[in-house]
Amino acid sequence: MINDHPREADPLVGRQLRYLIGYRYGWLGEFVAGMSRFLIRLSVQCRNLVSKVLSLSLPALPDDYKRRFG
Repeated sequence: MINDHPREADPLVGRQLRYLIGYRYGWLGEFVAGMSRFLIRLSVQCRNLVSKVLSLSLPALPDDYKRRFG
C-alpha cells in the first residue's frame, strides 16, 4: 500500500485511526481517519467506493477513537 501512495511513507502527524479496506477479492485501500490519507489502489475499479467506505466507517469512529485514546 505504501508504494501505491503518491506520498509513500511520509510521516503522519497527530492521533490516527487506520482502517484497511478488504473485499473477497483482496485489499482495496486504506483510510486514515482525519483524511490525512485516503488511498484506493489504482487497480480497483469500483463505483462510489470512497462514499461507501466513509458511510460504513463513520458509525464506528467514535467508539474506536474512545477505545484507542480514552
